[in-house]
Formats: sequence, C-alpha cells, structure tokens
Amino acid sequence: MDPLAVYRNLPLLTGINLEGQVAIVTGGGAGIGKATAHVLALAGCRVVIGELNPGLGEAVAQEIREGGHEAIAVPTDVASRADAQRLARTALERFGTIDILVNVAGIYPAALVVNMKEEDWDRVFAVNTKGTFNCCQAVIPTMMERRRGKIVNIGSVDGMHPGVLPGQSGYGNSHYCASKAAVITFTKCLAAEMAPYGVNVNAISPGWVATETAVSGGRFYEGLKFVPLGRGARPEEVAQLVLFLVSPAADFMTGENVVFSGGSVMD
Repeated sequence: MDPLAVYRNLPLLTGINLEGQVAIVTGGGAGIGKATAHVLALAGCRVVIGELNPGLGEAVAQEIREGGHEAIAVPTDVASRADAQRLARTALERFGTIDILVNVAGIYPAALVVNMKEEDWDRVFAVNTKGTFNCCQAVIPTMMERRRGKIVNIGSVDGMHPGVLPGQSGYGNSHYCASKAAVITFTKCLAAEMAPYGVNVNAISPGWVATETAVSGGRFYEGLKFVPLGRGARPEEVAQLVLFLVSPAADFMTGENVVFSGGSVMD
C-alpha cells in the first residue's frame, strides 16, 4: 500500500516543485504536522520532522522514505530552546541548509479561567508561543545569510476571538486563545524584521480541523455547529495551504494571517 496515496492527487500539488529544498515541520508526528510533512515531501522537499513523541515522528519519516522521499525525525520539545537549536543544527548537518520552517506543534487543553491551573497556563504558552519563537530563532540566521526562506506559523481562529467550549458554560480556553493571538502578532513582527532579507513569514489560523485528537472528543462535533460549511477541515487541506505559502506563488505574501475556518470566522 502506498503510504502517501491520500496526498498524491491533491489538486494544489500540481505544478508546485520544491525539489531539493529542506523543510522543518514541528509537531510532524500527527494531524496537521503529519499531513504537512507528507505534502512537502511530495513537492520535492527533504523533510525534518520535529516531534515530542519519538515513535510518532519516526513513523511519519519512515512513511515518507517508503514513498521514495528523504526524511528524518528529531525528538523535539519546542518549549526547550536547546531542543529547537538542536533541531535546526541537525537539519543543517544532514542536509546543509534550511529553506522552510512550519511551526505546527501546539497543545489545546480546555479550561475556564476560574478553574485554570497556573502550570497549565505556563505550559500552553511555553509550547504554543515560546515554541514558535524558539524554532524561528533557531532557523533565521541561516535564512538571513542566504537571503531567502519561508516560515509558516500555525495560529488559530481562537487567537482572534474568545474560544468556545461546546457543552460547557460557553466561552473559555483563554490560555490557548491568548497564546495563539501572540503567535499571530509575533508572525507579523517577525515578517517585518525578515523582509529585508527576503524571508517570508506568514500564519494560518484554522478553525476546527478533523485531526485524530480533535475528533476523539465531543467538543469537535459540537463545534461544527458554528461552521457555516458544516464540517471540519481535513489536515491535508491545511497542508495544501502551507504548500502554497512556502511556494514561489506566495513570494509577495508576508506578515499575513490566513483564516481557514469554513466560514466560522470571516475576516
């Protein structure tokens, strides 16, 4: 069985050739990260998967290699600056350069402020916000030196309005919302800093995405009530948007936050 079969016929893949480029994908062991790693590999990238769970990361890398493409997995806690630096260093040692960074790694716990634990707030920001900063800081020296590069950070529509806790008392998830709002603003600030070096930095803010983790809980199906198109995005659909943003077709885009929500947020 072809491990990449589900991705091979995606319409956006046609005509986008990133042959030989090196892409780091954090959170690449599942969900949006896994789909992004597969799609970039099919577009010709050599893929470096940063993943907290070593088994998941290596499984995706093995699937990509079985599909005839190059990939390695590096155990990575993006909240650790040392891990982020090691991820970038491993990519450089193995492939010689870094052309693309896609920051997908993130966590999404549910809580209301009145019940929220301090350690939960800190961990959400450590992974979602500091993790994005850590990985960007690790790769930009190479991109600045080469005067080219593409960075895509995964935000969220929850970074644009109060999150909803379906089936509970309405709004919530302030730690997640605040962390993703920070990612969106950080993306714009970094884009302005990197523009003189030819490095494009953009964000994607998905709504509900049908990842294995998301659909395992009742919140996902309750949340679809707020989506005009009536469904969640497939991870490979988000990955196609990533592919566009890292391709030459998006060379004139930087500092943008692209909403991908099925109409739940119309910006």
